[in-house]
Amino acid sequence: MVLSGESARSTPAVWSHATTDRREVTVQRKIEVVPYDPAWISEFETEGKRISRALGEMVARLHHVGSTAIPGIYAKPMIDFLLEVYDVAELDGKSSALAKLGYEESSAFPGAGIFARTTSAVSELIRSMHSG
Repeated sequence: MVLSGESARSTPAVWSHATTDRREVTVQRKIEVVPYDPAWISEFETEGKRISRALGEMVARLHHVGSTAIPGIYAKPMIDFLLEVYDVAELDGKSSALAKLGYEESSAFPGAGIFARTTSAVSELIRSMHSG
């Protein structure tokens, strides 16, 4: 995303998708981009501990990825987690543990190991992958 002038703080996005019957669906949604916040690091660490405790020994590593992981740049206030697990199939059985933390599995990609949670201050997104 290229940021310039006043649009750097809040950029509306227009998404278009053509369907097979040649109709076009347009959805507008506001995407907020804000200055870097050093608190994102501690929020990642705090939430990462909660996720690791909830999922237990299946967690190989948890990474802070995405724009909030890069000090000094403007970013969407969404903390992205990349969750490495020893067995991706085992994650299906643990989705209830993430639900107890307020995460919902992505309805757009069911079974893909993508979970999201939004609080008043920040959104969080977990993407999982097999370790090894």
